[in-house]
Amino acid sequence: EIRLSLVGSEMCIRDRHKNGETYLTGEVKNNEKHGTWEFFYESGQLQAREKYNEGRPVGVWKTFSPNGRLLEQNDFRSINQGDLNSRGNPYAGGPPGIK
Repeated sequence: EIRLSLVGSEMCIRDRHKNGETYLTGEVKNNEKHGTWEFFYESGQLQAREKYNEGRPVGVWKTFSPNGRLLEQNDFRSINQGDLNSRGNPYAGGPPGIK
């Protein structure tokens, strides 16, 4: 179940796993991912945190194991080129995972 809410020119997105736990939260601005996007395991544990500025990856992205251990960290503060497809592209309709 995807829930959308409009706040000014930004749309907030929240999707849930079948068990009711949050799957993802994020914002869209001008049809692009914007702000912080978070993805969660079915247990509710944080899986990943990504940051965007109008569709461009920014900041530090982190991926966590189901028990909360940091698995991966990517720093986009100085590398901000190209298009990335994150774990949960709400436009593609595909399953979670790096694409």
